[in-house]
Amino acid sequence: MRNNFYYVIFLPMLFLLGISGCKQLDLVREAAVLTQPAEVMSSSQIRAYGNIIDLGTSESITDFGFCWAMNPSPTIHDQFYSFGLRSYTGVYDHILTNLQQNTTYYIRAYVKNDGVYYYGKTEQGTTLFSGPSSMWLHYDDGTNDDNGIGLTDGGGFDIAIRFPAVDLIPFNGFRISKIRFFPREGFPVEYSATIWEGSGLPDLMYTSYIPNPNINFWTEYFLPDNYFINASKELWIGIWVQNQPPDIYPAGVDNGPAINGFGNMISMDDGDSWDPLYELNSELDFNWNLQVYVTNYKGEELPLVKSVQQKRLKHPYLQPGNISDQISSAKN
Repeated sequence: MRNNFYYVIFLPMLFLLGISGCKQLDLVREAAVLTQPAEVMSSSQIRAYGNIIDLGTSESITDFGFCWAMNPSPTIHDQFYSFGLRSYTGVYDHILTNLQQNTTYYIRAYVKNDGVYYYGKTEQGTTLFSGPSSMWLHYDDGTNDDNGIGLTDGGGFDIAIRFPAVDLIPFNGFRISKIRFFPREGFPVEYSATIWEGSGLPDLMYTSYIPNPNINFWTEYFLPDNYFINASKELWIGIWVQNQPPDIYPAGVDNGPAINGFGNMISMDDGDSWDPLYELNSELDFNWNLQVYVTNYKGEELPLVKSVQQKRLKHPYLQPGNISDQISSAKN
């Protein structure tokens, strides 16, 4: 009886082992492609390079090519170019055309096999800029018309002109070499060039004191430090007006009309808040006499921005109440 019981248990175990020993692993070889560094050719063309390194189990691929976009992970649902069927490995290339100037494009090579797309890593290239290599950016009409803005009670304030990021795309990586403005009052009033970045409440990135401005004339101030435009952020170019006595008007403006929200921004609390001048007082329908010169004469790539900031003191002279009552203008 003990022997019979032993065989009843042992035979099923052998049967199970025999089944498991016959199991096969189903291995699949996938197609593979590499994206190689792109070659920028012009303001509208980039040459893309790919390398098919494996055709997969079918020994051929049903499609291959490139896809590209302005986002970092392009697919064939973005822009793409197809070469079709191929039965051998190796390199290939294609010139992407009709691209936007001075714009970064992300590119991936792809292959398709058995209905599945396989992508190489992402490479990128930035098209060249075909516009002017240097120019003044501004909103004012270039004249002063003997007009200026000041605080009724005196003190200090910031003025700025604002450039949206989308408008800066043609100037990405350009260097800001100088600022031009129209100071209408001299000592004890002092002026500093400022650069801010970001939308809404921008961050102060750069401050540089302007010695010996030409009073009642256009003053060009060359920035002593390199500062480069980053087109992924808004750019605000400003002047910090300090030590203004009551009832004088140091910040020059044109004769309008204002490019509201862009050519006429003002802050009276060190950049904690900004308002268009016109919305504080509709009689002040002007743009600041403020311009920035950008240049790409060396074709520099965008480096880290050097920040040169001065300590900003709050303005204790401002009193609660209607803010428009604190701003006034004069036309001689």
